[in-house]
Amino acid sequence: DAGGNIKFWKPQVENGKWRWILYDTDWGFNLHTSKGYIDNSLAFHTAEDGPEWPNPPWSTLILRSLLNNDEFRNKFVNRFMDRLNTSFQKDVVLQKIDEFSGTLKPEIGRHFKRWKLSSKAWKGHVNRMRKFAFERPDYVRTHLKEYFNAGNEVDIKINPTAGGDIVLNENLKIRAKEFNGKYFDNTPVTLQAVPDFGFKFSHWEGVSLDDEDINDLSLIIPKGGLDVTAVFVPYVHPLEGKVFVNEISANDKKAGDWVEIYNNGDHEVDLENWLFTDKNNYFRLPPFILEKGAYVIIAQDTALFKVNYPEVNNVIGNFHFGLNKAKERIGLYSHDAASIDSVAYEIKSMKKTYSLS
Repeated sequence: DAGGNIKFWKPQVENGKWRWILYDTDWGFNLHTSKGYIDNSLAFHTAEDGPEWPNPPWSTLILRSLLNNDEFRNKFVNRFMDRLNTSFQKDVVLQKIDEFSGTLKPEIGRHFKRWKLSSKAWKGHVNRMRKFAFERPDYVRTHLKEYFNAGNEVDIKINPTAGGDIVLNENLKIRAKEFNGKYFDNTPVTLQAVPDFGFKFSHWEGVSLDDEDINDLSLIIPKGGLDVTAVFVPYVHPLEGKVFVNEISANDKKAGDWVEIYNNGDHEVDLENWLFTDKNNYFRLPPFILEKGAYVIIAQDTALFKVNYPEVNNVIGNFHFGLNKAKERIGLYSHDAASIDSVAYEIKSMKKTYSLS
């Protein structure tokens, strides 16, 4: 009920954006009716003459106005379809209902006794939710199709590939397994190929384009559907083997974590915007010229490092993450993510300070 349940928030930072708070969703999952899954809530919440309660026109003005914008309309439809293909997909929701009902089941007997209820009511409401989960997605697709003249449903298949991710509609990151979903052929989708560090995007397979090496696409899905793969290839920098990680300290209790980089090449190297990574994080290096035959320390805390090692002059940082003391992969990449060096280690964790070289 838009008129009664409007709340919003924004972070108290410069240029913080207002965002909606979603709450009080008790019209969902057939709570008040056994056939709530057929309700066209899209039409209801975009009606210009909605009833004074629960849907007065002022309460839907922002949404109705935004939907006059073609770009917003496309994103709105595609975000709906993204969710219907993933988190609101029938089997996923049914599994969640079973999971939660299974968690509550051991308490239900005492609940019946305390409130003088019957197991019939419990089973009936769980089945109502299951019915909603099974029926609702098809109705929502129909409502979207009719309201937006979105076209016919067509299939998209996105194949996982080594070396990067495919991001669908700026929302779904597809990597580990094959993705299959349904979208509308009157509503363009977006595909973005995002290479891992040490890889670069090469081309698309399954898409007919004049320039197949464009990594960011907006396209209408063909009537026969779309079966697409992004191809990534290794991306190695000419400085590989010349600039490398020389020493790693992941357990320096006084100075914090740090690594040492050495330039064994024939020329000085500008490290600005190079990437230092562990398994889950990355840090962009500040401006620094690493002379031929010289070392530099990348420190978690430069001030702490200088206090404990005042004789070391070349120190940059501060990276915001800590290194795993037992098992880690350290990477060094150029500003455009070409691979320069990587080092992996796996050791028994030790209490005393140590470094690896």
